[in-house]
Amino acid sequence: MVDMTNSVWRTRALISRSALAQNITAIRRFSKSAKLYAVVKANAYGHGVAQLAECDSIVDGFAVATIEEGTELRQMISDTTPIMVLSEFNHRNQIPLYQQHCLQIVIHHVEQLDWLESYKIANNDSRLAAWIKFDTGMNRLGFSVESADSFIRRYRNLECIEHCGIMSHLASADEPGHDQTRSQFELFSQLQRFPFPLMSLSNSAGVLTLDCLEKSLVRPGILLYGASPIAKYQKHFTPVMTLQSRLIDIKNVKPGDTVGYGGTWTASKAGKIGVVACGYADGYPRLASNRGQVFVNTKIARVLGRVSMDTMVVDLSNHHAVARGDIVELWGKHISIGSVAEWSETIPYELFCKVGARVPRIAVA
Repeated sequence: MVDMTNSVWRTRALISRSALAQNITAIRRFSKSAKLYAVVKANAYGHGVAQLAECDSIVDGFAVATIEEGTELRQMISDTTPIMVLSEFNHRNQIPLYQQHCLQIVIHHVEQLDWLESYKIANNDSRLAAWIKFDTGMNRLGFSVESADSFIRRYRNLECIEHCGIMSHLASADEPGHDQTRSQFELFSQLQRFPFPLMSLSNSAGVLTLDCLEKSLVRPGILLYGASPIAKYQKHFTPVMTLQSRLIDIKNVKPGDTVGYGGTWTASKAGKIGVVACGYADGYPRLASNRGQVFVNTKIARVLGRVSMDTMVVDLSNHHAVARGDIVELWGKHISIGSVAEWSETIPYELFCKVGARVPRIAVA
């Protein structure tokens, strides 16, 4: 990875190793004795999967969305570290890929059981590791709990499979006390009657609000990156990503001057503005136009006018000691990702995932 900590740069995402380690420690406090699979799909929620691979020694495994993500991650970590592929088992021809790269399958419909029943393990091949997933109320992927006996019977009889455990996924755990979460937990608890090594239900919000089931495995995503899905727990977690840019120009405006495409902001008095080398192509949301804030040289600055593809404009009228090249924090320690998400009418997950490919992810202490 290119070292851009001190060189000339335009926009960058600093990824803090220490914050990541602190968040994993905090997750373990909440999840007690449960195993922890770090969810690193979508390039580790935009943080760079290479950075998350470095925490191999302090997690029990990883979870990704696709085989391609799994094979990329496998090149970075040991063959013995589990990698669960959450939602891509779409054809029998994919089975050898799972086997070759030691990826864990998630079984969630009958045809997948058919494929695995007909699959023959060669003498020198190890068995495939697989989970069986049940739908406890999200109505997305998974077998019905009411039909668990028949599906688990077939799953247990698969000769090619090493049984990992039973899993499901929570729909509304980020709303504490939600009836749906209680219902899902109770339904999932019924599956404890089947003796499997692990049971996995909790996502990040579940880690914070649910007592872990015996022999459980949690699958945190957004918590790893220091953003809590439930605001009152944010104090326990530290932002891993700091998105920074630079001032590339500073100019004065007079009353009546407009800024940006469409002239959606008009100066009511004389002032000073700064042009920031970051736009929606870098991942800063256009919906934060005229609403967002950034941090420049110890002070907050408002976003003026429309965020464009490569640049945005901020109000520097109250900033007396600024110069071209000064660092601008878009989100991180001083501007929370939650605030940017609120200004943009979205969630931190989406903002992280939309950080542009041209923005370098730089590991820092």
